[in-house]
Amino acid sequence: MQVGPSTESLASSHIGHRYQVRSLLGHGGMARVYQVFDEITGHELALKQWHAGTHADVAAEARARKQSVAQFEYEYLTLAQLGHPCMIEVYDYGLHERGPYFTMELLDGGDLRERAPLPWRRACHVFYDICSSLALLHSRRLIHRDISPRNIRCTRHGDAKLIDFGAMLPMGFCEQVVGTPAFAAPEVVQGLPLDARVDLFSLGATLYFALTGKQPSAARDFSEVLELSQAKPPAPSRSTPDIPQALDSLVLSMLEPDPTLRPRSAFEVMQRLAAIAELPGREPVRVTQAYLSTPELVGRDAVLTRVRERCGEALAGHGGSVSLEGPMGMGRSRVLDVSALWAKTLGAHVLRARGGATAGSDRPLWHKLAEQLMAAVPRALGSELRKREADFDALFEDAPTHENTAVIAQGQRQIRLRSTRSTGLTRRREQLAVQRCLLQASGHTPLVVAVDDVHKSDAESIALLAELAQEAPKHPLLLLVTQDNFAADSGEHTHWQYAHHTQYIQERAERLSLEPLSREQTALLFSSVFGDVPNVALLSERVHTVSAGNPGAALEIAQSLVDRGLLRYEAGNWALPSSLDVAELPACASDSLRVRLAGLSSLARQLATTQALALHDGFTRADYHALSATDAE
Repeated sequence: MQVGPSTESLASSHIGHRYQVRSLLGHGGMARVYQVFDEITGHELALKQWHAGTHADVAAEARARKQSVAQFEYEYLTLAQLGHPCMIEVYDYGLHERGPYFTMELLDGGDLRERAPLPWRRACHVFYDICSSLALLHSRRLIHRDISPRNIRCTRHGDAKLIDFGAMLPMGFCEQVVGTPAFAAPEVVQGLPLDARVDLFSLGATLYFALTGKQPSAARDFSEVLELSQAKPPAPSRSTPDIPQALDSLVLSMLEPDPTLRPRSAFEVMQRLAAIAELPGREPVRVTQAYLSTPELVGRDAVLTRVRERCGEALAGHGGSVSLEGPMGMGRSRVLDVSALWAKTLGAHVLRARGGATAGSDRPLWHKLAEQLMAAVPRALGSELRKREADFDALFEDAPTHENTAVIAQGQRQIRLRSTRSTGLTRRREQLAVQRCLLQASGHTPLVVAVDDVHKSDAESIALLAELAQEAPKHPLLLLVTQDNFAADSGEHTHWQYAHHTQYIQERAERLSLEPLSREQTALLFSSVFGDVPNVALLSERVHTVSAGNPGAALEIAQSLVDRGLLRYEAGNWALPSSLDVAELPACASDSLRVRLAGLSSLARQLATTQALALHDGFTRADYHALSATDAE
């Protein structure tokens, strides 16, 4: 992505009605990246916005637009589900008259073009981290396809992250030739199937540049790639004499024209970098968590397809309700997350909440939905809706901040939600105001109200959701909820109004059940987590027997095996045991949780329990001191 002046005027200073444009950071063939200020959160972010190319043929332009927008959505959806600390983090997705956009963290430390040449030990450390992110990407059978100095960017603290996944695709045949010619592998232009080694070539070329400040190839376009790749560049130590011979050998092996002569994996490159620079070889715990917390969503294709269809129907004005049901661990929350991401790419505004109290808040669920709606109203929902102040006056007032009062910053205005201590009559009036505002807002921007664990919600919020379920078919509004099978079918709550409204939602919602995974699907799940390593089939078979196809339970059992050292992750690769008896596994997921909790110190258990049950705002140093037997200094 090139940095420089844009032909587009920045006079239109807002994108997505909440992001104030500060400056243009860069632009390429498919997108522009801006530095923006989020007026809702007060944070500085980067915003990537798709823009159309130019084609003489109108039909060709329409096809190219559809393809590039789909690739833009694919980039966002994939990154939103990968949580690696060395990959750029993405946040919100939205539609704008100039094209879709998504926001991401702002990396303000420059890229490798500005920082090269690096001292060789520092280069090894940076590329060790980038290899770690590639190992996760490749385990998902994906390739980046455009690793280059401009796409490795640093924070102000010097940490490196891989960015710009706009060319990312599944491994295999790729018709379109993309990337940066001077850093592209020869097989990119040969029409050969692409695998992880195409990224390793580009990574080697980028490491060469990081060490020397010079490109390893003079290729200016893809027609020159094949010919120029046959001539190896001089060893990096020719430019920087202190570079060790082992690093020379690694870089040149990554630049081999023949893919079979390159290192086999990012894991191998990591090992060699660690040995050369005497790096510790242990990655942050967050890397292990990235594998276990963001596996491929297996066995849910039919459910996801149906939810996507219902989202499309809602955007067309034919709303409704969907209930995602299954026991704990079946992936209800994960399916809801993916569905919410899809809804955003389709153009809906998503209000997302979870039933039940959370640490630091005892506000009912309908308050949380009202807050999110108000955060969107000032710009995103238009001036006409803002004229309906009477509805909002029933809900919000200017008042001093006090306990149980939620504050929402909207530009220079402070709007405070009424205290939850209001009378039953006032609460009912407020709920009706929220309902009216939700329905009115959907007339301006289609809404998806996504509520996780609706069975844990308070009775008043369930009543509001039941009324939304009744009205949704007449509006561009989709109510998407998840609930436990037991709660849905047996009436876990005894309050008659709660049971009545829950039944009302069930009767009007399309109920989609999440079934246990088959043995084959569990094997796919574990392959997505651990990659193509020895003994993964044995592990999945044993764990499936205990988990009975529950994916959450399977991953919890895997985590317990990691904690016990039976599964080990080091330097980009998993090592699994060659033998594993069912008797060595926890009897169930809850047993593995008990074992993990038992491994904590008594103070850690006390603090965790207190935080889990707390209903007030975040803990202070004094709170921790009061809970502990010793000073927390």
